[in-house]
Amino acid sequence: MIRIRGPVVSISICTLIFTLTLIGHAAEDAAPSLPPPSSETVSYLKDVKPILQRSCVQCHNAKLQMGDLLLTSREAVLKGGAKGAVVKPGDSENSRLIHLVAGTDPELAMPLSGTRLTPEEVGVLRAWIDQGLVWDDDSAQEEWMPQLAPRRPELPAASDTAIVNPIDRLLQPYYEEHGVDSGAAVDDRLLIRRMYLDVVGLLPPPDETRAFIASDAPDKVEALAGQLLDRNEAYADHWLAFWNDLLRNEYRGTGFIDDGRRQITHWLRQSLVENKPYDHMVSELIDPVTGSEGFIKGIVWRGAVNASQTPEMQAAQNISQSFLGINLKCASCHDSFINHWKLKDSYGMAAIFSEKPLEIVRCDSPTGRMAEVKFLYSELGSIDANAPVKDRRRQLAELLVSKENGRFSRTIVNRLWDRFFGHGLVEPIDDMDARPWSPDALDWLASDLADHDYDLKRTIKWIVTSRAYRRPAVDRSSDRQYVFTGPLVRRMSAEQFVDSIAEISGIEPPPPDFFFQRDGRGQGGQAPESFTHKMVRYSSGRLASGTATVEADVSNAAWIQLAGTDNLDGRLPAKAAWIDATLSGPAGTLPLTALNYTRATTADGAAPAIKPGRIETHTRSTIAYPIPPGYDRFTATVSLDQTPVVDGRTRFEAQFYVFAGDPGIRASLLPIDPLQKALSRPSREQVATRRDSLATTLQALELSNGDTLFDAIENGARNLMREHPDSNQTLVDNLFWSALSRAPEDFETGVANELMKSESPREGVEDLLWIVTMLPEFQLVY
Repeated sequence: MIRIRGPVVSISICTLIFTLTLIGHAAEDAAPSLPPPSSETVSYLKDVKPILQRSCVQCHNAKLQMGDLLLTSREAVLKGGAKGAVVKPGDSENSRLIHLVAGTDPELAMPLSGTRLTPEEVGVLRAWIDQGLVWDDDSAQEEWMPQLAPRRPELPAASDTAIVNPIDRLLQPYYEEHGVDSGAAVDDRLLIRRMYLDVVGLLPPPDETRAFIASDAPDKVEALAGQLLDRNEAYADHWLAFWNDLLRNEYRGTGFIDDGRRQITHWLRQSLVENKPYDHMVSELIDPVTGSEGFIKGIVWRGAVNASQTPEMQAAQNISQSFLGINLKCASCHDSFINHWKLKDSYGMAAIFSEKPLEIVRCDSPTGRMAEVKFLYSELGSIDANAPVKDRRRQLAELLVSKENGRFSRTIVNRLWDRFFGHGLVEPIDDMDARPWSPDALDWLASDLADHDYDLKRTIKWIVTSRAYRRPAVDRSSDRQYVFTGPLVRRMSAEQFVDSIAEISGIEPPPPDFFFQRDGRGQGGQAPESFTHKMVRYSSGRLASGTATVEADVSNAAWIQLAGTDNLDGRLPAKAAWIDATLSGPAGTLPLTALNYTRATTADGAAPAIKPGRIETHTRSTIAYPIPPGYDRFTATVSLDQTPVVDGRTRFEAQFYVFAGDPGIRASLLPIDPLQKALSRPSREQVATRRDSLATTLQALELSNGDTLFDAIENGARNLMREHPDSNQTLVDNLFWSALSRAPEDFETGVANELMKSESPREGVEDLLWIVTMLPEFQLVY
């Protein structure tokens, strides 16, 4: 596999920066101008109302009335707001409303949050004003007032006896209203691939794909969903990434070096394996049990921080956003400009977690006023301000997960819907005060979740067995008025991409060096405790001189990693410690150095020295080897060729970590690497509720020139050739079925054979593997 190197990349990046700079200057120099009014006769009901409802009425309604401006009737629009009139009927060019939505002053552009209006939409509003602000007498702007209490709507009668899923029955009126064909569906090949990736984050095995396609069983979709949801370990490893993003759980980075941050991985993964009821999960996060304390602790930033980033305020922000779909970040500094929440509301939540009375600070300036301890929705109950913090946390947890709190179940249902469809029932997904496009579907699923012990797998099964989920995937529409016609085409997540590469090539992701030591740059962290169930540790013991022998059982292992440590603070002389290592078993005896190592590091960043059969090891050096089939014993002799001379207490220890190969190490359990970072895996210093699905220049560079993917492709090609030594056709067929859930076309087989006829067949397989993984058909979930 050939990669772009050096000057080519530098020139490309310089060109890109120069181009972007020119574009930026051009944008600065260009004077903003108003889009022209539409030349068509505008209908309020058809053309204007959808724009106001989507982008304006959420803030300018009777409840919020931001800027004292109402946009719910013609009289209210003509009245204007705190700064006077916003429209001049017959004169859109001089109407303040038009300049705000057109963004002629970027500092005052509206709406404050969400997507800006297109020039065409501004043109519609201009024409409406120019044509006299006609507002049909019987169509006053409908306000959406979100309800806190749960609601279970009646299911409409099914128009077809085959429509049994409640989601499909609830969406029938929606399809009829919007002219959507209710019978469209993807083929079985795309459906099984979609469901595998969405439920367990893996590609379907070729044999299962072929069997699913061939089956005529009427309940095969329900059976597949049940089978996947019963794979508890695979389900947990996949959904761990979703919850890590939502709960800010990470394995390394800011805060870990001085215990300013703690991970919750073991508790979280075990909760997913057990399918712990969602209300219990959230209760244990807010009123922590052993292992879940890190969520409430947040990140204790080093040095002075803004008052809106104290641990108490982080807890208020994270709980409100993650579990209630409420953005308190703006209201943590001052009264919010984007919703109705006030500074006192944020401080009331933060005060629940404070050991002492909490002074309200506005824009980092103390106000002299103390916060009142309270929940955001006081109608659900109060919290005893005089109780200890632990008791206040328990009271908060009880209020939050109360059956009367319909917002709690609606929020997680909306997040799950967004996860499977690429677009929420409510948008934005962190503004649950917004109007759902199907209020009945949201409310029914939310009430069903609460009525069945908050069983998230039950809700997921309703979703993936619905006809709505089986609809053909659609591209993101340029039409600003969203109409549901099917799931959006989505990119694989970073973790799905890495796991899929490992699947199709038969290579386990190598164990990370980070889990066993702090690196030479002093960036510490914690290994996920749940990771250790896949690992067995062996040690040479601490040596002052001479040799030691270590034997290990590797009969069910995928990798072995060698690591060294001493008590000399890294001053063990170079070439002082060596390991002579072999693998043995039915396949014979094999020196470890006959294999190609992966992810070798030393304190200075160079690869360890390797001689025939011997591997250098010293402080902070690690080297990992894949274990091929046919070997079940590992033997290593650790030798100190030089006696370290610093003091009489010098010791050296070699450590060996044997990693199980089944079920393998999933990317969600690994620290972020350059490839996953490029593919939009977040740092998790903030709550991340959705990842960007758009391609970027960084992704293009990493996918074409990154070491992480290059190493995976190189190892994968080597493994594919070892598994299929005698038949290129078998290799190609298996690769296509594994990666794309289909057989290769004739021309694809021809290209593959030409690649593998090159002077270096292994490089040909590398190129083939890279080409297949770069296909949109591989990277996208259709």
